[in-house]
Amino acid sequence: MMQCTLCGKEAKLVKAEIEGVVVDVCESCVKFGSKVFRSDYKTVARPMRLEFKDEEAELVSNYGKRIESARCEKGLTREGLAKALSEKESVIRRVEEEKMVPDERLAKKLERFLGVKLSEEYRQEKRKLEKRGKLDLTLGDVVEIK
Repeated sequence: MMQCTLCGKEAKLVKAEIEGVVVDVCESCVKFGSKVFRSDYKTVARPMRLEFKDEEAELVSNYGKRIESARCEKGLTREGLAKALSEKESVIRRVEEEKMVPDERLAKKLERFLGVKLSEEYRQEKRKLEKRGKLDLTLGDVVEIK
């Protein structure tokens, strides 16, 4: 059994479109939207890059574990953290399990409250190729291996 995205009840889940988003809900929460059948929807992967107003930042790869460990260090439950941030417990759970990517607003709230760093600056570097007698590029001129 899994938890309903809306109410958190453990039950058999079905796909439903609620306000334009396809989510897993229990039979009693289907009334908030319309039941969706597998052929009616496409799964779209969300990018792991957050774009902030001033700069471009990238979400750290282990953001869920960072949030969970910082929450435990403060002695908070998911429910307690959710109340402190005025968020749903199911949102905190999904972010900790990395099933949901937090938006900029939620990421900033978590960073401030828990004292963790969830984003890192993303810089795109352009390299100038050395000019040789003739243009003969190698794979090493184009690809950077880290």
